[in-house]
Amino acid sequence: MDGTAKSIEALANAGLLWGPFLFSILFIFVVTKMAHSYYRDVNVRTSPPASQEEKRTYRVYFISSVIAGIALVFIAVA
Repeated sequence: MDGTAKSIEALANAGLLWGPFLFSILFIFVVTKMAHSYYRDVNVRTSPPASQEEKRTYRVYFISSVIAGIALVFIAVA
């Protein structure tokens, strides 16, 4: 095999090895950050002011994304 094929094979093996863990870390950073920004935006919004139900919904979304991210990390490590 030439150098290019070996490097592609090495990348494929690394993706296979680290794929689930990498996905779970990206999930935590991307989805949780997005959920947090939605929750923050709804809490600081003044026009129209957010209802308590809307705040509660975004809080549950944020907390659920954190729990799901942590569960994905544990699943990926196991």
